Amino acid sequence: MKSTVLEILSSLNDDCSVGPDGVPPILLKNCRNSLSKPLTYLFELSIKSGKFPIIWKSSFLIPIFKKGDKTDIKNYRPISKLSCIPKIFEQVVCESVAFFSKNLVCEQQHVQFEPNDLFLQRLVEHLQHFRFCKIIFLLENSSEQQLKNVFNFCWKNRMVNVIAVFQDFGISSTYFSYSNFGKFQIEEFTWNREQTADIFPNQMRDVHGEILSILFGGAEPGVILSKNPKGDTIISGYMGNIFNAFVKKHNAKLNTSNVKTSLSPWEVHELVLNGTIEISAATDQFSEIHWKFFFTPGLIFNIDCFRGMIGQGIFEAPKASYSKKIIYSLIFLLGILMVTTYDAFLQSFMTEPPKEKMIKSYDDLLSSGLKVYILRSETKFLFLRRSEFMQKYQNVFEGIVNLDNFTKIRDTLNTKHAYTSNNAKWKIYENQRKFFGYQLFRWSEELCLLKSAPTSISMNENSIYRNVLNWLLLQIQSAGLMEFWTKRAFYELIEAGKIQKLNVTSDSKLRAMKVDDLKWIWILWGMALMIAALCFIGEICIFRWKM
Repeated sequence: MKSTVLEILSSLNDDCSVGPDGVPPILLKNCRNSLSKPLTYLFELSIKSGKFPIIWKSSFLIPIFKKGDKTDIKNYRPISKLSCIPKIFEQVVCESVAFFSKNLVCEQQHVQFEPNDLFLQRLVEHLQHFRFCKIIFLLENSSEQQLKNVFNFCWKNRMVNVIAVFQDFGISSTYFSYSNFGKFQIEEFTWNREQTADIFPNQMRDVHGEILSILFGGAEPGVILSKNPKGDTIISGYMGNIFNAFVKKHNAKLNTSNVKTSLSPWEVHELVLNGTIEISAATDQFSEIHWKFFFTPGLIFNIDCFRGMIGQGIFEAPKASYSKKIIYSLIFLLGILMVTTYDAFLQSFMTEPPKEKMIKSYDDLLSSGLKVYILRSETKFLFLRRSEFMQKYQNVFEGIVNLDNFTKIRDTLNTKHAYTSNNAKWKIYENQRKFFGYQLFRWSEELCLLKSAPTSISMNENSIYRNVLNWLLLQIQSAGLMEFWTKRAFYELIEAGKIQKLNVTSDSKLRAMKVDDLKWIWILWGMALMIAALCFIGEICIFRWKM
């Protein structure tokens, strides 16, 4: 824009008079190199903010005499003298619009309308990503067939915010629109000059039972399939609930046969890009990794069983010798050792420390030989996003081609392998492991593969549902329904019979304590008693020898 402003300043007429802003054109022309940049900034700021300075709207009104009696005001015509700067602004905008309209307007636009008319083809090309914008057609011939041709062309190219008027609109105040939901029909409206509401009909408010072309992909709990008592397929899960809310709000229907849980999110997204489907809903499979965690069985003890044997007060003879004091100290230290060993064993019963070293990095994972199961399509994506990382640790991952096979292997909860999982799936495992005897897996944030892999809804760039679906998603998120549906997915899986509240871990029931459980305690107590007896015998011998 700066070059355009500089060019216009260079072509200003020096003899023009000053406008309401008081800036003479000769000053703008002679200082064009210094003023072109600030003027460009002002023009861009005015366009972005949508504000036009009041002084630029003001003008000097100059009466010019035409003919007749000079004392009669009717013989004068008014001439408005604007400031020079808004006229430059007007010329800059005019050239920009002219550049756009030069590619849009063609000679054939005024001929009789045909569906393949070059003008409409140009219009569709320029509205490639803005098909939802509002369009008004001015038609020459007042024929119903022409209206059908226009509206059929608009529906074919996914333009729904369209109205058409004839040349007699100023007299009849009649305009037309169309609806293709349910069946094609032309709708006629009468415009009221006092009308303040939008004249464009909101077709997306009620789609009259239109079947949505949505492909669900990814694994549970995003999409959960189940059967009701009548045998009908029910879609639930947090992704399924989004579209259940959409069909209820807009009177649509959901095609339950279009659920492909065997397709990964990347494969579903490709179908949207090539135009095979209009909308897809899929969940990512990986975000972070959960790892195996082994535990050792524990024994239960009761500290009251030994309170009578240890921790009792020891009588110390007055004026005891140094040897006796050393013996008392050794007994005291032995008691501390026994209590500490016994207490530590008790406290470790419920914690059950792992038998193997915890894996905290990919280097630890590589040295351990543990394989991470992951979808093969996701490894390709990771090679694109993190190529150096994947080249270094590619031997860690074991790619599985089919999504169904991957979910079946992961749901076996086999601790010989590690698995990738997203946040929503891990919440299911967290609820499920409440019924386990001990923890099988842990969630590892240190080994996160991809933190920015959100659940997404892919839509065709010109989908008629884009605006209404985006607005619904904002309402769902602000109301907290997304978080609620994610938490409820565990109970929906139970209702659908996908998971069961079973303990898949080895049985570790508590039992009554036996004498054998006190083996080492008795051994240590016996050793302490022998030491005390030897000390006592030694003291007697020393005492008699001195006597």
